[in-house]
Amino acid sequence: MNHRGRGTRDEERADGKTPPLTIVSYDWELLDKTQSERMPSSFLRSVLFMGMITNMPGHCLVIDRDGIGHWGCHPESFFILTEEDT
Repeated sequence: MNHRGRGTRDEERADGKTPPLTIVSYDWELLDKTQSERMPSSFLRSVLFMGMITNMPGHCLVIDRDGIGHWGCHPESFFILTEEDT
């Protein structure tokens, strides 16, 4: 499922209280064109939120559908998908 361009400020954002193994999607509206071209193409789909990085405050680990982990992401850049979206 492609969530590019989807996401509004009204949707629930991931944060330090988001449980591990929550399906989230990147909010592409936060980026300008140059930044979005540098993002992994795997972020076009939903990713699995694994949790916050203990010794890197304000950053989390997500795993894409190819099984590749992406660490150092800002959790507020992701919104939590509802059951209907997954």
